[in-house]
Amino acid sequence: MNNPLDKWKGQFGDEYAERNKIEPELIEARTNFWMSIFQSMNYVPNSMLEIGAGNGQNMMAIGAAITLLSNERSPIKCFLSATEPNQEARANLLINAPYVNIYPDSIYDIKQASGSIDFVFTSGVLIHIPPDQLDKAVSEMYRVSSKYILCAEYFSPQCEEIKYQEQEGLLWRSDFGGVFLDKYKLRVINYGFCWKRITKLDNLTWWLMEKTH
Repeated sequence: MNNPLDKWKGQFGDEYAERNKIEPELIEARTNFWMSIFQSMNYVPNSMLEIGAGNGQNMMAIGAAITLLSNERSPIKCFLSATEPNQEARANLLINAPYVNIYPDSIYDIKQASGSIDFVFTSGVLIHIPPDQLDKAVSEMYRVSSKYILCAEYFSPQCEEIKYQEQEGLLWRSDFGGVFLDKYKLRVINYGFCWKRITKLDNLTWWLMEKTH
């Protein structure tokens, strides 16, 4: 297939959903990650959209983090939504995080109004976008966000392809934060690295950015 998105919608994506089952200790690790993100912002956004949510690990962790940060006097309310092109993953997401509004949209065509979501993010998704299509994906994320953008991805100073599941044309490392900053006026709120040995997350570099307009 020439379009990697077709692979993620089909059997290849089904197999990914099967491999990446929900594990409680990983949800706990992701909850800690999201707690640190919200603390960096001193704020929990009113609405969040994850692009390419898979089986729902991040959505489960965000729900847990919001619960931990809430209290009886001032409960935190946040509208959570997610896009996921693979049908099997969407079914799993519906079971794992039933409080999330789920859409079959792709990163190239997010059917949300411009500036309609406070916080838009990806985690391990931009790495699967072909370099010649990355600009379109980044533009859609920027368009939909009203204020915040986060991406957590594999880092390399220059774009470089590596094999994924012994196949070519499916994974690229890059300076994704730089891609956003080169294209748009954004303020970097924070950035960091999730060292798998300590965090149990997947050696991801993350960038938290705010629109300045």
